[in-house]
Amino acid sequence: EATLGTAVEINGGTGNQIAGCTIRSIVGNPAVTISGSNNGIRSGDLYQLAGTGVSIRGGDRETLTPAGNYADNCHIHHAGRIHRTYNGAFKIHGVGNRISHCYIHDLPHQAIGYGGNDHIVEYCEFTRIAEETGDVGVLYTAMDWTSMGHEVRYNYFHDIHGPGRLGCRIIYPDLPCGGIHLHGNIFYDINIGFFTNSGRAMRIENNLFLDQQQAVAFNVWTDRQKFLPDGDWRMVERIREVNYDQPPFSDRYPALRRLAEDFALGPDQWIERAYPKDNVVRGNVSDGKLFARLNPKATLEHV
Repeated sequence: EATLGTAVEINGGTGNQIAGCTIRSIVGNPAVTISGSNNGIRSGDLYQLAGTGVSIRGGDRETLTPAGNYADNCHIHHAGRIHRTYNGAFKIHGVGNRISHCYIHDLPHQAIGYGGNDHIVEYCEFTRIAEETGDVGVLYTAMDWTSMGHEVRYNYFHDIHGPGRLGCRIIYPDLPCGGIHLHGNIFYDINIGFFTNSGRAMRIENNLFLDQQQAVAFNVWTDRQKFLPDGDWRMVERIREVNYDQPPFSDRYPALRRLAEDFALGPDQWIERAYPKDNVVRGNVSDGKLFARLNPKATLEHV
């Protein structure tokens, strides 16, 4: 407690574990960092943190080799006390890392910011997130078509309402991320359960949406420059960095082959890159104001 720096750092190695610790009143951002492989934090209580609680990264994106780093059975709350946006309970990057059995609450902005591939968020409870911020996700990612392969399963999201007109979108793969398998979750007393701007290859199935304003929403982002080289989010440059149209990405994530076909149409057909293609919504239960909202440009050909 009461350090100006990071409390604990695991930098490389394998099989290391932070177990049963209380970590509090940390000014360093993040409070805990974990990299390497098969390293993790288990059964920790983290609170009153200036920035992010735990930053987890590892794995090889070039080969899509998983790291197996994890956070399990942790209680994290009142993070982001000084760095109030984009600093929640967790940041998770790389390939093949996991957050499980955690209780996360009382945060001003997001709970989990992520990027990379093949991460798992499971058996967690989230409440009172986005207490100060609208247009925010409990789980949020952006800027990379190749961020795919994620599984969000068996979590409980409840009593979450961001302020303002846009509120909180619980699962928020922003422009143009996709590749989420969202299943077996319960959403109760929320603004929007799932929202994407132009995201692809989602499977949303067997979830309960209860007392929600919207369950799922698919939007088409219509800023042409975002989908061309030199856009301010560098979306085109990011997919070229990992050779998205070649193995292993094109084999592991078939939706990227269709994206390559859309790019082959040329810049005049940039709108084909913006459509939220290859999404499936099935087997869910909705008991709220609205089940599904599609932008007029997003049709049942895409969702």
